[in-house]
Amino acid sequence: SDMDIYGGGRDLWGNHDEFRFVWQKVGGDFRLQATVESLDEVVPYAKAGLMIRSGLDPDAPHVLIHVFPSSQVVVGWREKKGEDMQEKKFPIREFPMHLQLNRTGNQVDTAWSADGVHWIGAGTFTCDWLSSDCEVGLVVCSHDGRYLARGAFRQIKLTRKESAQ
Repeated sequence: SDMDIYGGGRDLWGNHDEFRFVWQKVGGDFRLQATVESLDEVVPYAKAGLMIRSGLDPDAPHVLIHVFPSSQVVVGWREKKGEDMQEKKFPIREFPMHLQLNRTGNQVDTAWSADGVHWIGAGTFTCDWLSSDCEVGLVVCSHDGRYLARGAFRQIKLTRKESAQ
């Protein structure tokens, strides 16, 4: 399915986040995929992407794969509640950008693709904070609380995977 999400918020960074999160609780293993068609450049550090999060507290641990308005792909994560986020950046391509987040047990894999066919691993994270249920969804942050940024998400697909017993 497709969705345009308008998000404000100061940032998704440091030790506390302000952003728009369209989420649902998902138990067990899954794959979340979406294409980000565009993102308004309210400021260069506006963000649109996919997130798995341990809860809705502003300082909750999470893994996020997102794009900036330049279409640059970035993976950001917070390992423990209240800690500062870390990030890893990839070379700038162009929109649309395809993003993917996979959960298997307490492992989260991130990947991106410029063409939707050839996927590039963006990082694998072992997340001790993952319980069986976690918040999973789409993120938009304008990086300037006075304005909303529009992230255009296309082909959103959440696939639940059977856990191996």
